[in-house]
Amino acid sequence: MSMRKYKIKPSPSLYKLAKLKMKLRKKKPVFIRMNSWIKHSLSFSWRKPKGIDNKIRLEKKGFPLKVKCGYRSPKKIRGLHPSGFREIIVHRVEEIENIDSSQYA
Repeated sequence: MSMRKYKIKPSPSLYKLAKLKMKLRKKKPVFIRMNSWIKHSLSFSWRKPKGIDNKIRLEKKGFPLKVKCGYRSPKKIRGLHPSGFREIIVHRVEEIENIDSSQYA
């Protein structure tokens, strides 16, 4: 979420959280499936390691990192569109008229 892309002026607390989210996103590793770099028939998308000798599950050195808690973005900024607006699902045309355009997109 680039700060330049904001179409609305965010509050200072929201601005700090957005900067924190960008910093956390840069540190977040890419989680890949075990042996996806060896067997080309396997996709790289994450699957939970379940084998008894799985090196990712055992968190051995030299293997990709395992998904754990702590990589999530701050709760107040989660779900925001990159423009800074909250997203709303609209089912009917009448619902568009009731949307506050200063907060929702």
